[in-house]
Amino acid sequence: MKLSLWFSLLVVALLCGCEGSKDEPVTQNTYYISSSDPNADDNGPGTVEEPWRTLSRASSQTFLPGQSVMLKRGDTWVGETLYLRGSGTSANWITLSAYGTGERPVISPYASPEAISASYPDDAAKNGLLYAIKLESTAGWRIIGLEIANSKSGIVYVNGDEGVRDGLWVEDCYIHDITNWPLTPYPAAENRVPELVIMPYSVGIFTFLNSGERLQNVTIRNCTFERTDAPLEIRHADHVEVDSITATDSYREGVIFTGINYDHAGQPKGSFTNSQILRTGSHGMTWGTAGLALNAVHQFTVDNVEIAYTVSPDSPDGVGIDYEGLNKDVTVQNSYIHDNDDEAVMYYRNPQWSNGIENVNTSLINNRFVNNGIKQDGKLHAAFLVHANNLDNGGTLSGNTIVLKDLQQPLNMIAEMTPQFNEYWPGRINQESYHIQDNRIQLSDGRTVNDASAGYSNIQGGNGWHYEQVKEGIRSAMSWDRGSGQWKGATGKIVISDHEMQTAGGIDALREWISPIEGEITITGKVQLSAGSTASAQVSILKNNDMLWDEAVKGSKKAQHELSLSVKAGDVISFVIRAADEAAVDWNPRLVTP
Repeated sequence: MKLSLWFSLLVVALLCGCEGSKDEPVTQNTYYISSSDPNADDNGPGTVEEPWRTLSRASSQTFLPGQSVMLKRGDTWVGETLYLRGSGTSANWITLSAYGTGERPVISPYASPEAISASYPDDAAKNGLLYAIKLESTAGWRIIGLEIANSKSGIVYVNGDEGVRDGLWVEDCYIHDITNWPLTPYPAAENRVPELVIMPYSVGIFTFLNSGERLQNVTIRNCTFERTDAPLEIRHADHVEVDSITATDSYREGVIFTGINYDHAGQPKGSFTNSQILRTGSHGMTWGTAGLALNAVHQFTVDNVEIAYTVSPDSPDGVGIDYEGLNKDVTVQNSYIHDNDDEAVMYYRNPQWSNGIENVNTSLINNRFVNNGIKQDGKLHAAFLVHANNLDNGGTLSGNTIVLKDLQQPLNMIAEMTPQFNEYWPGRINQESYHIQDNRIQLSDGRTVNDASAGYSNIQGGNGWHYEQVKEGIRSAMSWDRGSGQWKGATGKIVISDHEMQTAGGIDALREWISPIEGEITITGKVQLSAGSTASAQVSILKNNDMLWDEAVKGSKKAQHELSLSVKAGDVISFVIRAADEAAVDWNPRLVTP
């Protein structure tokens, strides 16, 4: 009896519990927010019929994987920040998006750009609202179809906890007028309170993680950024894909990738594609400006990106692309880099954080570099590369077209070489440290520039150039010496390198160019004895076997040539050095062809 009674009471209790559960709220899959709906109430259920009114209400809720938060199209929230709480995954997202018809919903912490409060580096509270949307130690959010405006930062992801977070997706968002994050005094982080050290300046979309923490699976696509200090900076993330973004009129910096796929053991995804970065750097930056910066990025491809009109007022650089340091297996290809203040590309090794490690296997393939190095500051700016500390990079420079602003502009500024402004390629001490081929140098009128040094190759006939010696009237091809990166003749004293020619003992050294076209060409250049060479030399230019120019150089005497002539396809232009004793000349002839 006692057991039967106990069982009966248990059944009644369970039945009562079930009846009572009908009156408890059921978790929704979708929550709606509207600032304009007359039925909106933060005390309501957050349904489409009775939405919440404020972002603050949504900020107090912890959401679950698979749920959605929907902002009404055409509505605007001023004076609020949306804090996203709860974590999904890249396989089961939490979604923040829009419902209804009309324009994107707008999150605008301040009413206008002019209304963004003043900056206070020593007191976070004095700054007012710091974020439009903030995710802190949470991930797995997909943000689609919003407008983010008039804020000190846009969408900011911060991971302050140990471990790996999975998933951030931002699509079809318009992010603009993001500025006035505390900059001064900067870059000394100790002069700012911790909350303000997260970012160096205002950023449209920004991810911040401490060392050792990672964010996996980041996708940014079809977003427009206007008038931000910097549009996009992704830090310490693996499997990153950015596609079809437009970033214009950025005040401080352009798009920045830092610590992407860094030392990832597998085969991570990493790409930045089909995008534009225009008019970066109008306010300048202490350490310099760049349209696209790559810092400690591994296994990453930039493809079909236009980077143009980067400026550097009262600050260094103004380059199109900055390989800042610690990059490995990063390729920029099929892109259009033009009209930037400084060189098109900077290869660098940042002394402050790279620990002396250079960029490795970073490549430029099939790009157009047009009218770069155009800053009018009384200084010389090269057209293509500013290069330091990466001579053994191992990367590829091939299939690129480089258009000089004029004939006087040097191709590169390479800090490891003398002179630093030159037409040499990096790695000339050992040419095989870079793979350099099929690059074309032009002028804006379409004429092609053929420099002996820029066309220098480890292949006979590469870029139309051949390397020979003449001994007792008999011509023979020189041999490539891999160790020195030079062409060598019958003895080690018969040498041709990218800009030098050396001969001895009555054996002539010849550098020859075979014309691929018919038309009028010009040949210009300067000749002088190389440093340390004391013997005199006779230098000549021949077309086929006809002498065009012949001069002697000795001591400090220099020779200069400027010739115009007609050529047919197959004509041979020879640059010859002869001497009775050992002599070496510095000679980089330039041929300009139709």
